[in-house]
Amino acid sequence: MLAIPDEIKKAIRQKKVRRVVLFIITVLLMAVVIIMFEKSASSFSENLTAFKSVLYPVLLISSVFISKVYRIFTDTDYCGVVKKVKVKTVTDNKSAAKPTKQQMYRKNIIYLTIEDETGKTFRKKAAETPITPKSDSEAYKVGDTVLHLHGTGITVVLPTAADTRCHCAVCGGSNDKMSDICEHCGLPLIKSIGGLQK
Repeated sequence: MLAIPDEIKKAIRQKKVRRVVLFIITVLLMAVVIIMFEKSASSFSENLTAFKSVLYPVLLISSVFISKVYRIFTDTDYCGVVKKVKVKTVTDNKSAAKPTKQQMYRKNIIYLTIEDETGKTFRKKAAETPITPKSDSEAYKVGDTVLHLHGTGITVVLPTAADTRCHCAVCGGSNDKMSDICEHCGLPLIKSIGGLQK
């Protein structure tokens, strides 16, 4: 179990609450859309019952993905030593609704094989970034100690004794290693975890 400062726990709880509130708002908006559709569709033919039975689940599922509330249930805290780094390059589009060749770009998806302090090995997706001259594909190396906190969407490399910078586990901002507070979000910096740190 990770010993996380109370300020960080509170910030993560607030992020979760924001996701749940956004989910509730999107469900209410979808309910308004359904009610408006019901009123306008009542004047049409009765053959729309099959369409209605498909519309309701689609609108509910879309609100789950719009608010990303599923991450509350599928994400976990983890910390461990990187055993293998796999970078997969794929082509993506800036507009999923109406893709064009001008909006296409290549991105790296970085997968890490991590061994935790109990010896358990697992594979996690660490980052998904467009390929740029300063890409994150070199950010993770075999032997690095990484930390991911539930609900943040960020996997950071914990600093070693030789490093001069460290990253915030909540916002991902780069900070001076001597600082105890993140200059971007104001939360405490996590620089080491138990017996895992070099």
